[in-house]
Amino acid sequence: MRVALLFARTQLRADIYLRVALLFARIRLRVGIYLRVALLFARTQLRADIYLRVALLFARTQLRVGIYLRVALLFT
Repeated sequence: MRVALLFARTQLRADIYLRVALLFARIRLRVGIYLRVALLFARTQLRADIYLRVALLFARTQLRVGIYLRVALLFT
């Protein structure tokens, strides 16, 4: 019974981690869009800097996605 409850808790955590990972995966998709837009507007240096800063901000969350997915796969 205790073992079953322990696995139920880890399963719930895995579901939460997967949901968070999917949320950040959407953000990861946006990173690619921001980078493409930044390269497109590279002629306008000021706009490119803004887009690149936003893309790098989301790139940090992309690293977290990998961590969440690894933890989720560990518990599933």
